[in-house]
Amino acid sequence: MRRVHILIVTPYFPAPDVFRERSEDPRTKYLYDYAMEWQSQGHQVGVLHYPRKYPVAFPLFAHFVENVLGIRRFRLDRYVQSPAALTCAAFESHGIRIVRSPVTKLLPHRDFSARRLKKLAAAAKRTINEERWKVDVIVSDFFSPSLFVSRALGEQLNVPFFQTFNEVDLHYLRRHRRQMLPPLAKAGGILFRSNAMIRQCVEEGLAPNAPHHIMYSGFPPSVAMGGPRQSVGRLLYVGSLIPRKRVDVLLRAFAAAGLGPNVLLEIAGSGPCERELRNQVAALKMNDRVHFLGQLRHDEVFEAMRAADVFVMVSVDTFGMVYVEAMSQGCIAVAAKGQGMDGLIVDGQNGLLVELDNVEALSEALRRLRMLEGVEIERLSGNGLRTVRNLKNDVLARDLLGDVLARHLRVE
Repeated sequence: MRRVHILIVTPYFPAPDVFRERSEDPRTKYLYDYAMEWQSQGHQVGVLHYPRKYPVAFPLFAHFVENVLGIRRFRLDRYVQSPAALTCAAFESHGIRIVRSPVTKLLPHRDFSARRLKKLAAAAKRTINEERWKVDVIVSDFFSPSLFVSRALGEQLNVPFFQTFNEVDLHYLRRHRRQMLPPLAKAGGILFRSNAMIRQCVEEGLAPNAPHHIMYSGFPPSVAMGGPRQSVGRLLYVGSLIPRKRVDVLLRAFAAAGLGPNVLLEIAGSGPCERELRNQVAALKMNDRVHFLGQLRHDEVFEAMRAADVFVMVSVDTFGMVYVEAMSQGCIAVAAKGQGMDGLIVDGQNGLLVELDNVEALSEALRRLRMLEGVEIERLSGNGLRTVRNLKNDVLARDLLGDVLARHLRVE
């Protein structure tokens, strides 16, 4: 296959011109990993990045609602970004040309009008012309506003577009089924982030009338695979310290499991819940058994994974790259049933699945792991390694382009 020109349209993309270290950037990075691999494999990638920009008072409002009033169900912290990452910019990173054009919104979840979407599509077409980009295929990330912009661009440029399907997109689809399904049917394919998401759409009668594919998260090809474990003495959590990650549930389950004084739990990450989680650890009298590692660099995360035996994150997730990374290092992964890892992780075969928010079930799972014989631990760990061995970023990017996207291209 000759060089393919790929256009990514997304409201969520890292800002490598602002954040030098990957772990400092709060944006999801799986699409950036695909873009870097496509670029390194000889293709050309351009990104139209449309981050939401809220009024200057919004961060203060979000802080007041979540930390003063204690109302966190709206998860407003997700929408607060560094001001530097919300500036207009055009730059290159790893050979990828990124054009960032913030889109002003008054409030999260407020829908764009048809007129606004039409203007965004027209502006996108002007940017493509100004950048002199050739486009063979469009990858559209998140429904709003990317789906409508990508569909319009696809029709104007006479190229196919593929739509990713994330957790938040399901909420949009539930609310706006009549508006969303017709443009989705025009897509060359839907790139679901997990099997669980496909199953949920089918069960609710919301499955888009377009071919379905899985777009997994992976781990860097430069990272060596770890080895299987033979005992359980160290547990690890890596992620943001926010309500939907359910770290408070993990702490209660760890305390109730009674694993003994020699079993440690390490928590890597930062976030608005850190203070109350530290207070929870103190109240549970587990300061000697629970260690907060703070925010780690990406290489330090892998070091922590190589030192751990079990990776635990029973949370609300579409698909977690961090689970794959942990399994690649030999950690036994414990995740939530019905969430993003359900399907990749098979309970009792290559990890454990536990009901979300069930402290008793999680504590029982941890006790079970602690009591397993070495041969059983090695079996779980080894099966996890075999499960993810082909989930390296370069393999995933090559296979998605070659097996899915390229079917619709007019390139040899």
